[in-house]
Amino acid sequence: MKDSKTFGLLSHALTWSLWRLDPKTATRADWINATTNLLNAAPVIVGGAGDEELVFGPPPFRGVVEVLTRIERQPISELVPRLKRLIDAQDRPEAMLNLGLTYDALGESDDAVKALSRAMEREDASPGLLAEVLYHLGRVLYVSRLDLDRAISLLQDATRRDPTLVGAYYYLGRALRDSARRKLRDLSVTAFRKYLEGGAPLGRRDEVRHLIEPSANPSAA
Repeated sequence: MKDSKTFGLLSHALTWSLWRLDPKTATRADWINATTNLLNAAPVIVGGAGDEELVFGPPPFRGVVEVLTRIERQPISELVPRLKRLIDAQDRPEAMLNLGLTYDALGESDDAVKALSRAMEREDASPGLLAEVLYHLGRVLYVSRLDLDRAISLLQDATRRDPTLVGAYYYLGRALRDSARRKLRDLSVTAFRKYLEGGAPLGRRDEVRHLIEPSANPSAA
């Protein structure tokens, strides 16, 4: 890491971004774009969700992240066939929940949703177990950005059934915030389009078009 061509690149990019951007107003996209422009390549993002994502470094280190991820997930992947055999033998909702959590840990969101949905539909699940299933299904749907509205509904149901699921409140809060942003963004786009349809009398046509374009992508906010 002492190669002068790579040493300190990320630190320099982040420091420059802190100096250039306003921390109070800069969005996640602003930070990523700023570091991307300086690094001449997109930084690797690891861990967390949304605002809690961590910038790892430029592409020369991408292989390191991929290798570490494979090593970390290998023992977990071995649980999948074991849990499937357990489900075939006993068919318990607890095993289905664990299978869903295992898929989630492996980053296989679609399979996690399928397994957790099956666990949710089990009539023999205890009230406490059902609340936990609702929590994790809502969390996976939110983090994977598969279905924000359903995630909110499931997380709300989980907290109603078991108020001690404190983690569910965290993801519910984040999901509600993202939903509010999306709704406000949709309203702002509608207003901007009406302004353009009216001939843009204030001479702000290019500015408004620029504001509308990133609004079409929720991850840009």
